[in-house]
Amino acid sequence: MIQKTLRDKLIKESRYIMSQDKMYHDFAHAFSVYKNAQILLEKLGGDEIIILTSALFHDIARDQDNHEKIGARMLEDILSNIKEFPKSKIKVTCKAVERHEKGQITHEEKILSDADKMDAFNELGVARGLMMAAKRGPTLHESISSYLQLCREKWYKNMHFDISRELIAEDKQRTEKLLDEMLDKYST
Repeated sequence: MIQKTLRDKLIKESRYIMSQDKMYHDFAHAFSVYKNAQILLEKLGGDEIIILTSALFHDIARDQDNHEKIGARMLEDILSNIKEFPKSKIKVTCKAVERHEKGQITHEEKILSDADKMDAFNELGVARGLMMAAKRGPTLHESISSYLQLCREKWYKNMHFDISRELIAEDKQRTEKLLDEMLDKYST
């Protein structure tokens, strides 16, 4: 079990980093992914330190191109300076961050990936997604339609574990209903 002292240091460091000019993927997102990861860890088992640490820091470089690799390198520096963090777990934790969006191989990487996708189905996930879409320039109608398609066709279907889909089933229904109702406003 992760020691309270280490957990508190990791949360404090994540809160500090993720509160620094993060437009979309801020500490609220990181901590939501952390909570999702805790639930999945209870259900599926796995290395708690790797899963929860990678959840807190998976998007530390989200505002940069190739954020997965850059974030993994940043995390290696951060963890190397936390004396309580097991040195033997630094590389594998950073690899989970590097693979959190694609190419998951290990059980821990798959849990992180699902925990991250699960966050897309709550209210802040929807707001974040629509804000990000607006930055790219489509209309609001196109943004809503695109987000709805991603929810239905990509994020939900590409989860690794049935339990992940079960845990967000109600959020998925509520999110799809909200987005469908938004789209209906365009056809009336």
